[in-house]
Amino acid sequence: MNSNKKFLIGCGFFPLLAILFFYIGYTMVSGGVSLSTAKYREGTWLAISPSGTILDFSELQRDGFFNNRQTSVDEICRSVRLAARDGRIAGIIIRPRFAEISYAGLNEIAAALTEFKQSGKQVIAYLDMAGQKDYLLCMQADKVYMEASASAGLLLEGVNANILFYKEMLDKLGVRFDVVQSGDVKGGGEPYTRTSLQPTTRDNIDSVLKARYDLMISDIARIRGQELAKIKAVFEERPDLFITPSQALEYGLVDELINRDAMLSNYGITKDLLVSVDNYQRMTVPSLKTENVAILNLNGTINPGGSVFSEHSISASEIQAMIDEINTDSSIKAVVLRINSPGGSALESEHIHYKLTQLRSQVPVVVSMAGVTASGGYYISTPAHKIIADPYTITGSIGVLMIIPEAEGLGRKIGLRSQNVGYGKYSGVMDFLGKRSPEVLRSLQRSADSVYIEFKSRVASDRNISMTEVETLAQGQVWSAQAALDKGLVDGIGGLKDAVAIAAELANISDYGIMILPAQKPFWHIFRNQRLLPLISSFLTAQSPEAVDIAEAYTRQRFSTNEWLYALPFEIDQ
Repeated sequence: MNSNKKFLIGCGFFPLLAILFFYIGYTMVSGGVSLSTAKYREGTWLAISPSGTILDFSELQRDGFFNNRQTSVDEICRSVRLAARDGRIAGIIIRPRFAEISYAGLNEIAAALTEFKQSGKQVIAYLDMAGQKDYLLCMQADKVYMEASASAGLLLEGVNANILFYKEMLDKLGVRFDVVQSGDVKGGGEPYTRTSLQPTTRDNIDSVLKARYDLMISDIARIRGQELAKIKAVFEERPDLFITPSQALEYGLVDELINRDAMLSNYGITKDLLVSVDNYQRMTVPSLKTENVAILNLNGTINPGGSVFSEHSISASEIQAMIDEINTDSSIKAVVLRINSPGGSALESEHIHYKLTQLRSQVPVVVSMAGVTASGGYYISTPAHKIIADPYTITGSIGVLMIIPEAEGLGRKIGLRSQNVGYGKYSGVMDFLGKRSPEVLRSLQRSADSVYIEFKSRVASDRNISMTEVETLAQGQVWSAQAALDKGLVDGIGGLKDAVAIAAELANISDYGIMILPAQKPFWHIFRNQRLLPLISSFLTAQSPEAVDIAEAYTRQRFSTNEWLYALPFEIDQ
């Protein structure tokens, strides 16, 4: 290596080293302060002000330096429950700003706020420019206030699923896809082979959207004490996109129009009597006892080895690490799997299924389904003794899919050709620039059918349902939580707290603590384990969620080729 190269490497190495030493010092100083003795005086209000993407759970600790993500749903809920017992906290004020929170996450926060109100403390909410999920959070308050200015507004959109179709574009490029699937409604390949959804797929999507829409309208009407027809008219008959403050008051969506400073003054809340949930949540730690229920957070796409782009992925190796921790802790008497996954690799789902089947032979296992627990997500749920779905859960999608690209036409357009020289009946069969023969496609279909039968047999065995009945529930169909309950795919509807209570009952314990896995880790742990891309992903999530969406879309596409998938074939706002 010449001296110039050594010099350049040195220029890069020493600044990096300086940053690391600075970070270590930063975390030691910030971490050395005992937040449990923070000087919040009596009469303090906890301020919850979510904006941007709010994760259900994050494995990465927030440090305000490298990882400046928003406080997660899990952290908000723990803060609210701690505040209910904290004599210094007089109430909670909610002021969201176009926060992206899953419907299941909103339900978890709502449950925590209900417990808080039961302590006799107040919850108030304030809206200025707000979206639908902001409102669904704020409506849990005792009083909902809104800025009176005409520049304020509320956007209630309803629910929808948007599917992008690529076929016409691909035809122009000379690219096509062979889609092999088992399950007539497993529509993941339709965007590549059609210009619109086939009627059965559309009807299935419509059914889960209708169930979610009806549930949301019913929840708003019930909580706000309004007629169901009146709330439905707000969504379907109002004249303008944004609901003005005066309209929000007229529709019964808010209780009073007032300037924020005036509202705070009415409650005697000064700036020094406000503590942000970002700061307060650092006081919260899981309450462990001699007997505990472990909550395993399983979020994201099911991929072998996890995702290089995000901490939010599920793999057998990561689950095994958590199981090993459970096996070494005799205080853990039951396990709750909090699953939020559209599925992914079929083989990895089977590996996880095996590990969870082994786990259920040791301790009671209960699944708590979050926003989407479908396809592979449902596959890994079935070993549980009980499955509890959130009211807004989308589940099912029992089917198999493989999508294989072929670009012979593109090759001709740009003068790119390939020639295979080899031995064996199937040598070169996955050539990107060559067409697959009908014989190969028939072979792949037989394989898909075999994998599909295995999926159905797991459901039949674990859920004690006949194969004939499973077939009527399968075919790639998705189900709302209530439909899944009616058809025996789940055992109940409720939140994470309900699932924990059921797990404790199965374990015959009453005085128990909660252990959360995986444990949150600081930056240096990620650096030590060479998991830098998840860290970058967390930073991007805070700055630009769209960048992470692109990266995750690439990951999904990568695992959509040459591998059998148990994957939800479309995306619905969670």
